[in-house]
Amino acid sequence: MNKTYAKVFNEVYPNFFEKKDIRNLSEDHIFYELVFDLTDGDRLLEYDKPKINVELRMCDAHKIKDAVTLVNEDWVKYFKRGAKACCLYCNNRLVSFCLLETKEVNGSHIGFIGCLGTLPDYRNNGCATYLISYITATMYSAEYDLVWIHYTYLDEWFSNIGFETVLEWNCRGLL
Repeated sequence: MNKTYAKVFNEVYPNFFEKKDIRNLSEDHIFYELVFDLTDGDRLLEYDKPKINVELRMCDAHKIKDAVTLVNEDWVKYFKRGAKACCLYCNNRLVSFCLLETKEVNGSHIGFIGCLGTLPDYRNNGCATYLISYITATMYSAEYDLVWIHYTYLDEWFSNIGFETVLEWNCRGLL
């Protein structure tokens, strides 16, 4: 376990493993925390726009709960009033989204991405990859140090686009 990242995790998500929904997960389910180091601009993601015509927008997360339900009903509780989401629209219809939060932790500027999803009818068009590359480039331009992916089991997918797994955990805590 990387102790530096564990310290950041515990500072940003205090008492995370005491939450009932985390404690109730199966011990066999392993989840990951991944980062993309923005201090090396040569590693930035560059992907073409998706195969469909899309428009990027920031929106209030609570306004897209219906679409979130189509991707993962368990995520709806995270799409609260005041939370920000970065969204892709095609012909004014939401097709892909993620939660977005920024924090300064121990002198580092970190962008946190969660609940990355694409509606079923729009999958395999490059929407999620484009959304992540856009956010990463925007945070790099704003001089952030890291982009952090929280609470995912898609470590291979994120690794394929340049993220590094820094922590693993299950319902009992960091492994």
